[in-house]
Amino acid sequence: LFEGYRFGRGIDHWKAPWSVLWFSRADGVRIGITYMPEQEVIGSHWHDTTGKWLDACSLPGRPDTDCYYLVEREVGGVLEQFIEQQAPTRFDSEDDLFFVDSGLTYDGRNDTATMLTVTSNTGGWGEDDELVITASAPLFAGAGDLGDAFLIAYDTIEQVEIDGELVDMDVTKRVQVIIDTVGTSTDVQAHVVGTFPPELRGQATTRWTFQRDTIADLWHLEGASVKVLQDGGVSGPYTVKDGRITLGDPGGVVHVGHNYRAEIETLELNMAGGEPIRDMSKLVYAVAILVRGTRG
Repeated sequence: LFEGYRFGRGIDHWKAPWSVLWFSRADGVRIGITYMPEQEVIGSHWHDTTGKWLDACSLPGRPDTDCYYLVEREVGGVLEQFIEQQAPTRFDSEDDLFFVDSGLTYDGRNDTATMLTVTSNTGGWGEDDELVITASAPLFAGAGDLGDAFLIAYDTIEQVEIDGELVDMDVTKRVQVIIDTVGTSTDVQAHVVGTFPPELRGQATTRWTFQRDTIADLWHLEGASVKVLQDGGVSGPYTVKDGRITLGDPGGVVHVGHNYRAEIETLELNMAGGEPIRDMSKLVYAVAILVRGTRG
């Protein structure tokens, strides 16, 4: 990883959650050396991207996100430089997984006091029935909301079999309602995917996520083929045009950026405490890799 290469401006130390020394190679590849003396571990790893890593700077703030990089990328045929921040490595929710480069996030999860109430115009609550979504505050902008959706969470009781016995358990479920017609800034007509649950019928709730099928303000990715982590799942590729992409299905928490592929190169096979076998022919019949928080 080092021999034969020159190194540019960036050498910096990332202290937590792991101790990593970062190097910026002159060809734009970023090299890290993870050093864990208490575990007697030294691990080297290389990172390339759609562009070149030029420099790194780690600040004494939040341990896993206050590391910044100077990156050169091509946008519309022109080389531009960006300051990009390290994403967190630990997440409370699968929706927050962020495994793209130079990415931006649309987060439609409600964190306000705005409440939604769903009623039926036809008296039914199935996919063919006309539902009305009413917001307690202005929420809708017009034709751009058509095809967007709400994911509404609710609590219910289900019977679950444990050790051969049926036990009542509290579970949280979500139902999707898709916008068909925009009335005013506070009400739209919509249809449900499946059956709208009795627990939510006519009940005001703040437990909703506004799912969008168009993600805009992506000018720094103009012309690029991007991948998407959408509500914890992988989708794409999409090509950014006029600073936006149109998703196949609306998403509530959407991370858009350059795709990358993770690769692992293991150490040489050896027999602990036995004779060296490096120069011997080997038959590997199975490989197991433990992963955490991976998608796609």
